Amino acid sequence: LIFKPVKNITDKRILTAIKNDISVYSMHTNFDNAVNGVNYALAETLELYNCNQNGMIRWGYCNEVTLSQFIDYVKEKLNTQSVKVVGSLDKVIKKVAVLGGSGGSFVDDVCELDCDLYVTGECAYNYALDAFEKDLCVISAGHFETENPCVNKLIKILENKIDADLIASETENVYKSV
Repeated sequence: LIFKPVKNITDKRILTAIKNDISVYSMHTNFDNAVNGVNYALAETLELYNCNQNGMIRWGYCNEVTLSQFIDYVKEKLNTQSVKVVGSLDKVIKKVAVLGGSGGSFVDDVCELDCDLYVTGECAYNYALDAFEKDLCVISAGHFETENPCVNKLIKILENKIDADLIASETENVYKSV
């Protein structure tokens, strides 16, 4: 909710929380890095198996498919109509790395893991070009789409840890595919 220092409060979301005596705990980056966090939930949603964690990157395996087939699978699992893709649609995919949100800057780290495919939310063109030159396929599936799978997982974790009413915000992606 707050990414830079606040000098005065004008954000409607913050004002609504204050007016309604709602506490907000934001752990965006902490949950990205957590063992059972954002990337764990993304790998679980994509049903990767024999998963491992390397820093923020989670990687594992899928049943052998082409990139084209895996694109359709990602779109279905993440409930999105479009993705951006780097790589040959006929390339065989077996080892997959995931990092929800803005993960383009991790392309070199994923290449060191010798993955066939990298699924992330956002990948700037310069990182996509690096991936292309290193024969790493990339599916850029959207920031919201790659982080959203962790919401219900987090609620389940917290329900077992604290005595409080927990409500998942019913947020929808502000971007629309047209």
